Amino acid sequence: MKQKISFSLLMVLLPAFLGMSSAQATEAKETSVPESPAVKSTDSARSTAFNLRFAPLGFIFGSYSLNFDFAVGDRITVGPYLNYFNYNLLGLGISSVGGGVAMMYYLSGPRLSSSWYLSPEVGFGANSLSLNGATSSVAGLQARATVGYQWVWRSGFNLQLGAGVQYSSMSATQKVGGQETQVTGGAVGVGPAFDFMLGQAF
Repeated sequence: MKQKISFSLLMVLLPAFLGMSSAQATEAKETSVPESPAVKSTDSARSTAFNLRFAPLGFIFGSYSLNFDFAVGDRITVGPYLNYFNYNLLGLGISSVGGGVAMMYYLSGPRLSSSWYLSPEVGFGANSLSLNGATSSVAGLQARATVGYQWVWRSGFNLQLGAGVQYSSMSATQKVGGQETQVTGGAVGVGPAFDFMLGQAF
């Protein structure tokens, strides 16, 4: 009789034990799945406050562009930028220097996370062109706005691609043989703007 009772009890408890073990294994498997390293979580993105960006393609042509972003809200960063370009070949010299303030507004996620963005900038620029002893220079206001996407990895490394429009309003001068003259009308124009930048957020 005791053997029958023990056997019957075993048959009742065994399925329950197997079901419990299967549920525990499933739960352990679910909790052990790692998050993708290419996706920055909302909490970690909000704890990131700075981003240092540069334009890598410019190095090929002697152009250097650097942005330093500071978080000022859940979806907004603001910071200064600097541009420098210098090129000389066979008597032709081109140089440019500029700086200003840029904002990044994240449209589909928190700041410094993988998201669509809108980025307006405003600043001052000075450019000069020299050839055979004659020099032409322009200086004045520069403004641009771009829309694009920024990928931010868990390590903080980020890639930014975008396009938009830029506006320049500059006064022009020309210097020939030591005599400088003001060019009437200056230089005013609208053209395309592009973003291709790499950065590190921290």
